[in-house]
Amino acid sequence: MTFGFPEEEGSFRPAGLASAEEHLAAAERGGALAAGVNCVFAGPALAALAGWASARLRIPFVAKPSPGLPGSVLPPERFAEALSPAVARGLRIAGGCCGATGDHLRAIRSILSAP
Repeated sequence: MTFGFPEEEGSFRPAGLASAEEHLAAAERGGALAAGVNCVFAGPALAALAGWASARLRIPFVAKPSPGLPGSVLPPERFAEALSPAVARGLRIAGGCCGATGDHLRAIRSILSAP
């Protein structure tokens, strides 16, 4: 199942009519070992979803956000900064989608491993 960029800040609208939360819960009920989102912005909507997932899911929530669209990719430090609210809300496993480089992943690692 695939989730795209949020239609509006503060919400994700996956393909179909169900919410991201409903899809994540369904993945857990279906026996998934982890569930998450890919190719989303690191921002308020992801932070809200991470908070929901950390409170409701018994399986790990994984996020692989994109640092931006071609021509407007965030530098690694700004990308990690944008992901920080999601980490503060419970995100513990993260990677990068389109546009992410090794430097972006190292910046993510630094915020995930911070005390």
